[in-house]
Amino acid sequence: MDRLLRLIDALCAGAENLAIALLYGIAALMLAEVGARAMGHSIPFSWEYCAYGMAAAFFLGMGAALRHGAHIRVLFLRDALPARLGRLLDIAASCAGLALSAVIVVALARLTGKSIARGLVSNTVMQTPLAIPQAVVLAGAALLALAFLARLLRQLTGRQAETDGGRAAGH
Repeated sequence: MDRLLRLIDALCAGAENLAIALLYGIAALMLAEVGARAMGHSIPFSWEYCAYGMAAAFFLGMGAALRHGAHIRVLFLRDALPARLGRLLDIAASCAGLALSAVIVVALARLTGKSIARGLVSNTVMQTPLAIPQAVVLAGAALLALAFLARLLRQLTGRQAETDGGRAAGH
């Protein structure tokens, strides 16, 4: 099980680094667009690709954020309960997160599959095949589901669920 948990953590860390690179790319592209507009021109794909990049960055970073305890959580109820009951509530929340993320993965897989089957492209000048940004978002959602699975496995085996012990969540 340790190998599986390390693999999931490594995949999420890699996706996190890709999300960071995408955010820098978005910033660079927006600065280039501002510069182009200052000179009376525009970069035709800047807004479209920044939107795809932002969606990809959000989804690619979610698994790592879960592992680092950086997602917004409401902990007052868990902390107000006896430790055993609070632990069970946290496990139930991880189960719910895993189930919801699995539903999202299935929905995104269907969407991406339909885009591939129909050859759908964006209605912009770039005519980007929609399956490309959809597949990246799907990969991020799948990593989130894996991160929830890893979190649940850690909780069930008495391991620390977050790398920082929840300090990022305000502890």
